[in-house]
Formats: sequence, structure tokens, C-alpha cells
Amino acid sequence: MPPPSSHKQPLSPAQAELIKKWIEQGVKYEGHWAYTAPGKSVIPAGATAGGENAIDYFIGKVLYKNSLHFSPPAEPGKLLRRVTLDLTGLPPKLHELNNFVENEEIDNSAYESAVDRLLASRQFGERMAMDWLDAARYADTNGYQGDAYRMNWPWRDWVVKAFNDNMPFDQFTIEQLAGDLLEKPSDDQLIATAFNRNHMLTDAASDPMQRHRSAECCVGQRPQGPWDA
Repeated sequence: MPPPSSHKQPLSPAQAELIKKWIEQGVKYEGHWAYTAPGKSVIPAGATAGGENAIDYFIGKVLYKNSLHFSPPAEPGKLLRRVTLDLTGLPPKLHELNNFVENEEIDNSAYESAVDRLLASRQFGERMAMDWLDAARYADTNGYQGDAYRMNWPWRDWVVKAFNDNMPFDQFTIEQLAGDLLEKPSDDQLIATAFNRNHMLTDAASDPMQRHRSAECCVGQRPQGPWDA
């Protein structure tokens, strides 16, 4: 270690001896976490660590360890504002706020109904898609000195729809990485592969085919998606 084929400097005798001592002291070998199947955590029966559900138990354990406590419940108006901003990136409308405050004083299920309403809204998918679009470096221009327009907004709308449809994550990644390699791919699956075209582009390529493909990405009508109104 490392193998000779890597052409890297081998371990020194001192480094090898250090590893040997580490093993003799009982070091536990574990595979990389990425190749270890996740398991369901065991929650002691009746244990909530000061909260009301399973998630509260894990949060409560850390709070207790640091001599902290759960915050008191927020006022109805603040609670709706927080969850609306979290799930849609937008503040609640005045009539939604007024209805929630009135109902919450009588029926605690109003919060659950508000969450269901927000999850079912188009804005939920738009808010969730933002982080993925940023990570994938989505842009409507190619990023170089000319910063020319490219038509990639159909992929953006595909991502929004995927979140709103609650698409499974494995399907979400497979269709973006290799949707065109699926058997009889649909138009949506072909659009999903535009994920691979989010990088910066230039038409100065020496390969004529690459120049042609780069030009194709810059052709088309201006976007008319929900964010371009």
C-alpha cells in the first residue's frame, strides 16, 4: 500500500510500523460509509427526550447533552410564516395568515392542513428545485465572455415537476445522468439529460461536431416557463 502500479512513494518503515501498532491496539476496520447500507435507528420505547415524536428524540439527545432545552411553541402567525418560507420560499398571504390564526386557536390540525396545502402547491417544487439547480450550475447563458443565450429552461421545468410529483431519488438521478440510454426513452427522459449540459460552453471547439452541438444549445424561443412570467 499503495500498490506499485500507482507509481506513488511507498510507505516508509516508520509509517508501516505505526499502522502495525494501530492494528495491534485493536483498531476496527470499517468499509467506507458510502458502501454501507443504511439501517433504521432504534428508538427506546416511550423515549422522546422532551419532544413529541421520533425526530424529537434524536434532537433532544443532543440538546440534553449540551444542557439545552426545546424552545417553546411559536405563536400561530410565526409558525405559519416559518413553514411557508421553508416550503415555498414565499411569505404567506394575508388571508392565509388570518384563516390560520383563527383556526389554530380552535383546531390544532390547522398546521397539518397548512403543510399539506404547501406541499401540494406548485411553489413547493420551485423552492425545492432551487438548491438542485444551483448545485448543477443551471444557467440560461453559456458563461463565457460572450455569455450567449442557451435554451435549457425545459430541464429547469423538468426538475420543478419532478419535485412536485415526488419522483423517487434513484429515478431522479438516473434520468438526468442517462435518460437517453433507457429503453424507448420518453421526451421527458430526454429532456432530463440536459443536466449534462449545464457546464460552461464555447463555440471555439476544434471538433466540428462539438461546435454544432454547442450551437444547438443556443437556439430556440425565449423561455415561457412559470418563472418567466
